[in-house]
Amino acid sequence: MGINFISDLRPGLCSNTICVRVSRLWEYRGKNDEDQIKHLDMVLIDEKGDSIYAEVPDDILSKFQPILHEGQIISIRRITLDRAKAIYRAVDNPLMIRLNQYTEIAEPKDPAPDFPKYTFSLTPISELNQYIGNQGAFLDVIGKITAVSNAATLETSSGTIKLRRIIHLVDHSENMIELSLFGPRAQEFDGDTVYEVGRKSLVIAIFVGTSMKQYKGSAPFLSGIAACRWYVNENDVTEIRDFYKCLPIQAEPVKKLHLKNHEEIQRQIETKSLLELREINPFDHVGFKFECTAVIIQVAQNQYWCYPACTTCGSRSIFDGGKYHCSKDSCTGTSIEHRYKVCLIASDTTWQL
Repeated sequence: MGINFISDLRPGLCSNTICVRVSRLWEYRGKNDEDQIKHLDMVLIDEKGDSIYAEVPDDILSKFQPILHEGQIISIRRITLDRAKAIYRAVDNPLMIRLNQYTEIAEPKDPAPDFPKYTFSLTPISELNQYIGNQGAFLDVIGKITAVSNAATLETSSGTIKLRRIIHLVDHSENMIELSLFGPRAQEFDGDTVYEVGRKSLVIAIFVGTSMKQYKGSAPFLSGIAACRWYVNENDVTEIRDFYKCLPIQAEPVKKLHLKNHEEIQRQIETKSLLELREINPFDHVGFKFECTAVIIQVAQNQYWCYPACTTCGSRSIFDGGKYHCSKDSCTGTSIEHRYKVCLIASDTTWQL
C-alpha cells in the first residue's frame, strides 16, 4: 500500500502507511498523577506540517510504549481513524488516530532532513481570558519569561499533594499571564537554567497544551499538566525568532519567585477552637486559614451525599435545557462528574457545629 499524508486520512480502518514525527508524547493518568496510565497520547506531524492527535489504549500499552519516543520519525500502518474528542483537543483536526493490536510501527528509510518538529496554534495573551473554563481545546501561547519560581509542594482541595511551579509570561504589549505547571511538568521544567540565562538575555518560550483556569478568589491563570510541553529559545522555531526581533535588546533580568511548600504553610496556620471560629468575621479574614481539632459526633440529616460537580471548577452544576451548566457565573463548563459531599456535625469543648 502507498504512503499517505495526514490530510488523506478518512474515518474507519486504514491499512495505508503514514510517515510522521512524534511531536509530543505524554501519559494520561486522570487527575491523580499516581494512578495507572489510562492511555498514551501523542501529537503526530507529517512532512507537510499537518498534525493529528493519536492515542494508545491501555490494553496495548505494553506493546507500543517501549518503542515510542518523543521526537522520533516513524512509519505507521493499520490504524483506526475516529472522530476527534469533543474536549481538550491538542490540535485542530476533525479526526484522531487510535492504535490497535494489529498496528505496525517501523523506522522509515531516509526521512526528509527538514521534517517538521513542532505544531501549535498560538493564542495571544491578551485574548486568553475568554477561554476561562473552556474545555474545547488546549491553548498554545508564546511570551517572554519574566519570572520563574521553584517547584513547591501544594495541597489540593481534594487533599492530594502536587508539585507546582509558577512562570510569568509577557507579550510585546506587557500583558502578563501566570502559568502554573503541575506534577511532573513542574519538576521537568528547568527553572534554574531559565533563571541563569534570563539574568543576561531574553528568554522566549512557547508553551503548548495548556488551559485557562480561575479558582474562587484567584486571578485567571494558565494551567499546564500532562499534555503541556515547552520550547524555550529554540532558534529553529520561526515564531520565537520573530518574537525576539520585536523586543528591545536590553532585557530586564528574569526574577526568581519563591513558592512555599505546603509544610511551611501548615506551620503558619493558626489553631482555633470551634467557638473562636464561630466568632470570626469572614469579611475581615478573606484568604485566612485556621486549624481546629474536633470530634465528629453525627452525620448531618437531610443533606445530599453527592452532587453533580463541574469538571472545570468543581462547583455544583445545574441540569437545564437538556444539559448541565455550571452554577458559577464565570465558568462555562458543561461536563460533570459526581462527587461525594458528606456533611458532618463536630464538637470540641467549646462548641458544636
